[in-house]
Amino acid sequence: WPLKARDTLAGQQALENQLALEAESGTDMEAAGDPSLDTDEGVEEPEPVVDFRAIWGSARDQIWAVGGAHAVWRFDGENWREVDTGLKGGQTLHALWGTGPDNIWAAGDGARVLHFDGEQWSRESTGFSGSARVITGRASYDIWIGGTSLSHFDGELWHRIDLPFQSSIEAMAFEGDTLWVA
Repeated sequence: WPLKARDTLAGQQALENQLALEAESGTDMEAAGDPSLDTDEGVEEPEPVVDFRAIWGSARDQIWAVGGAHAVWRFDGENWREVDTGLKGGQTLHALWGTGPDNIWAAGDGARVLHFDGEQWSRESTGFSGSARVITGRASYDIWIGGTSLSHFDGELWHRIDLPFQSSIEAMAFEGDTLWVA
């Protein structure tokens, strides 16, 4: 199902309107017998709510999104579908980046770092600690994960980088050979 921001906003507005009416009248409208709230006739099932935090793609039919409860979703050009990563637990994935359809990285809470090799997702041991908020890079041998710590992949090994400050990294960008963090 395509993500429709307008539907989410319309649903939010409808809920806010109902709560405002209940607050004005001082009663629960359904308990008061409002027939419009007493039936499911003509009401469509709501689409699942997905708390996406990051999106990345290599082609129109290779779009990936990550979010809450280890959610990993893929858009194949027509439909979104949830992808099983095999991970258990409720940590949120906040960051997503890749070099192509067979080299995609995701990271998030609990120092979780996942790698997609074109076939399956697997958990990676990176030396990263804490919560990851952003991933960026310039090639498959130059990948950076930032958050409550900073780690760099040189194509063979992950290296933890000591930071000269005590703050979480929320954004990273390259300018030439310089990595900027904020």
